Amino acid sequence: ATPAERTDGDPPTATAIPSAPNGTAVAGATPASTSVPSPRGTPITELPLLRKPVRKCQSAMAAQARSFAQAFHAAVQGCFDRMLKDLADGKGTLAAGRDCATVLAPSSPASKISRRRSKALAQIARRCTGILPNDIGAPCDASASTIDEIAECIIESYTLRVSEEVADTYHDSCQLLATADLPEVFAGVCPSED
Repeated sequence: ATPAERTDGDPPTATAIPSAPNGTAVAGATPASTSVPSPRGTPITELPLLRKPVRKCQSAMAAQARSFAQAFHAAVQGCFDRMLKDLADGKGTLAAGRDCATVLAPSSPASKISRRRSKALAQIARRCTGILPNDIGAPCDASASTIDEIAECIIESYTLRVSEEVADTYHDSCQLLATADLPEVFAGVCPSED
């Protein structure tokens, strides 16, 4: 049956990806795709049929980005809560700001978030060995030539979204970061002083 004629009981069609004995796609081969019928039998979209190593790479990107975003959110929340508490207790923000820097400073390779970011990128690189951006449809950065560039873009995207969520939650988030001398943590959200 053609895609338009297919009914709910008809299986989707697919075209095969030519592959080498080691399972990698032959140069120039395009990903296979299948028409996904809607409940009424009309194709909704063309979805790629990804090879197992590519699916593992894609899954690793999602898992590592999610894990990093959760760690980043928790770290920023902990920093803000501590600063607001110390301020309310009359302790000022110096000690809390210093502690925040050890956790959040993106420019310091030793900060907790920098180390967590490096770990996420390393895990993605390990799971995506031999995978090219086009193998996964080059998400996030259509011009990327390496998986490392895709991974960097995804982590940056998650960082920005968490920053926006936290800024929506804490009214004075940009001022709190400026007080802790960490304005670059929310670089995509807080206005630059330059």
